[in-house]
Amino acid sequence: MQENNVSIDSLIKSTIESTLSKYLDEKLKRYNPNPEDQKEYLNTEETAKLLGIRPSTLYNLNLKREIPIYKVGKTNLYKRSDVITYIESHRISSLEEIEFQAQSLISKKRRK
Repeated sequence: MQENNVSIDSLIKSTIESTLSKYLDEKLKRYNPNPEDQKEYLNTEETAKLLGIRPSTLYNLNLKREIPIYKVGKTNLYKRSDVITYIESHRISSLEEIEFQAQSLISKKRRK
């Protein structure tokens, strides 16, 4: 009977260790991303993927000069920080934020 308990205990222990190891590996991947994902300059396909748009849409943004580019020969390169800034500049406020701003403006006008 005791031998049976030992094998069950070792099975539970190995299952927990395996599960914990997989969990920790996933967490580490999030905090230590692939260095390729952190390149400073991105090509058109990488930038479109980061923005979640098609390369042709990115090309249209280039034509309108809405997003900064770097030209190297015929190749368009995008600085990752410029792309992030572009994304952040197109943030839409939540309804709660808009209501808060409206209340702030109303109370400022009442004070005057």
